[in-house]
Amino acid sequence: MQELKNYLAIRDYLKTVFLEREKIIDGILISLLAQENTLLIGPPGTAKSELIMTASKCFVGLNYFQWLLTKFTTPEEIFGALSLKELEQGIYKRNTIGKMPEAHIGFVDEIFKANSAILNSLLTIINERLFYNNGTPMQTPLMSLIGASNEFPEDDEGLEALDDRFMTRFMVDYIKEDSSLLSLLKNKSVAPKISAVPMISGKEVITLQNAAKQVSVSAGVLDTMMLIKTDLAKEGINPSTRRWVKCINIIKATALMDNCNTADTTHLSCLKNVLWLRPEEEKLVAAIVANYCVDRFTSQLENFTNMAKSIKNTAIQAKTANNATEGIAKLKEICNELNQLKGQYPNKQAAIDTLLTNIESYKKEIVHVCMGIDI
Repeated sequence: MQELKNYLAIRDYLKTVFLEREKIIDGILISLLAQENTLLIGPPGTAKSELIMTASKCFVGLNYFQWLLTKFTTPEEIFGALSLKELEQGIYKRNTIGKMPEAHIGFVDEIFKANSAILNSLLTIINERLFYNNGTPMQTPLMSLIGASNEFPEDDEGLEALDDRFMTRFMVDYIKEDSSLLSLLKNKSVAPKISAVPMISGKEVITLQNAAKQVSVSAGVLDTMMLIKTDLAKEGINPSTRRWVKCINIIKATALMDNCNTADTTHLSCLKNVLWLRPEEEKLVAAIVANYCVDRFTSQLENFTNMAKSIKNTAIQAKTANNATEGIAKLKEICNELNQLKGQYPNKQAAIDTLLTNIESYKKEIVHVCMGIDI
């Protein structure tokens, strides 16, 4: 599916530009396919705005709206100014061109700073995709809204409904690895090549969104979701019914990103970014979800790793030339399968190459122990 290849090219591009943001990038792109919303929580200077602005430039033909909210932000800034000509005729209508009601992708920084004059209209756009202009409901083209904030709202601020409109949520921290920061500094010192930026059309995005809706969900997925729900309830974590229902959209989009026509339990790993409600619940929710599903790539790589170690240990314990030859042949077969796996997971090549390197060292160890030869 060419549209999916183009979409994944955007994902891979963003991951080369924004280091240590892989899961966030996956989450934002999955939410766009699911036509759901994403919340980013983190301190200033973590490239939340830059990531979304850079991503928006990859989508051709989709309207993008971005705004920073303060307690003084007026409805005109978000929804458009009133038409003075129509106001003279008693018509209370806004000119929405270039504003949120006409955006396909939106980014609102400091989302929880929304005042009461903005909040109700914002809630309706985010959830029902409707904007009431002069009392008349206007269908908006919004596909996904990304909200960002430096902190979560307090429980008594009355923003629970707004918070619950964001299906996927991520805590964003500063770059931690020195190697990542050094690489980032090197990249920033070189002018970007515009021609290298992958693009996808709005029509292609809509095709993918429709394809995500057609993904089937196995019975095992629903049964496992109920088990996760029970475990969460035991810990006092009770996501809203709306959140549980919309999980299906995220699961289907996750399966499509994995190029699967049917969602199975391996695709439930996305729920770790959906079901926590407060930051202190994030790790606990991730642990509960992990008890029921391991992502497909991690499972495959773990199996290959265990197989390779077992083959090496068996050959070394036998200490015969025949066992060495047999062991090396089996390790070569694993290497061939790993190279094929690269085609399925182009963004996982580093992890696969690490295992391939380890297997080469296993081969040398087998030859040295069993044959007394250093290579």
